Formats: sequence, C-alpha cells, structure tokens
Amino acid sequence: MSYIRPVATRSKITNRTDEPHLPPVPREHMEGFSIIFALWAVSSLSAMALNVAARPYRRPSTKPEEVERADAKLVAARRRSYGSRQAVRHSL
Repeated sequence: MSYIRPVATRSKITNRTDEPHLPPVPREHMEGFSIIFALWAVSSLSAMALNVAARPYRRPSTKPEEVERADAKLVAARRRSYGSRQAVRHSL
C-alpha cells in the first residue's frame, strides 16, 4: 500500500525541519474520494441539464399589444439603468 505523505516544511525561525502532524493518507482512500467526486459532478451536471431541458420553450408573442408591452418594459428598464448611471456620474 503506497502513501501520500504530507511534505515536511523547514521553519524560517529555528531553521529546523518540522515534521507535519498529519498522518499519511493511503492512496486508495484518495482514489475513492476522486471517484465519489467524479460521480457527484456528473450527477449534478446531468440534473442541471435535465432541468434546463424540461422547461417548455415559449415562443415570443407576435400579438401587437404584447410586443408593445414588452418593448415598453425594455425601454423603461433602459431608462432606469441610464438614470442610475447618470446619478453615479454626477455624484463623483
């Protein structure tokens, strides 16, 4: 069984080599951890992909009144952001 040993560091004050207090970790444990991490990553990414795919696609409306309402919302949002930028610029 091979071990991953923590690295011994040299103290700048006493110039002695300080042995780390951590016990060595068997490599098999590290391999098990990486397998578990890989499985978790794959499962979480696939869950996110399925969540995105499960959402129904809403086609943008072509009714004139809904298009006007959406345009008005965009214009109002632009105005608000422009106004806040102006306020920031004048406060400097």
